[in-house]
Amino acid sequence: MAIEMRYGILCDYATMGANGKPIAIHIFDHFRVAAETDIVLPHFTLLARFECSLADGGSHVIDGEIVDEDFVRVAAWSFPDQTFVTQGPGLPLIRSVTLNVSGLRVGRVGAYEMIFRCRSTIVGRVHFRVLTAPDPGQR
Repeated sequence: MAIEMRYGILCDYATMGANGKPIAIHIFDHFRVAAETDIVLPHFTLLARFECSLADGGSHVIDGEIVDEDFVRVAAWSFPDQTFVTQGPGLPLIRSVTLNVSGLRVGRVGAYEMIFRCRSTIVGRVHFRVLTAPDPGQR
């Protein structure tokens, strides 16, 4: 089994509990914005869990980027030295990560995708949309 993303979610806040389980507050898959172009998204957090086999374990660099629906890069980052840990005998190794994002500027409303790679191989994707908020004066 190669490295793969088990899940990736966007939320307002995320942390790891004392027992190692993830805690996420207000999970969502879209942003509502007033403008249609030159948009700055509000603060959000990505919570993701990656898994791999014992043979693929150890420390890895996981790279990420956000692209728009035309595959134009909006942002990029790297999670260096991610060490995968055991869950118990016969279970895959895991690594959970959080990424706090503030001030992310996107060009327009539409579909976006976070793409995660390890050694140039895509290991996971998270999709989200940026939508225009309805005019409060319209019913």
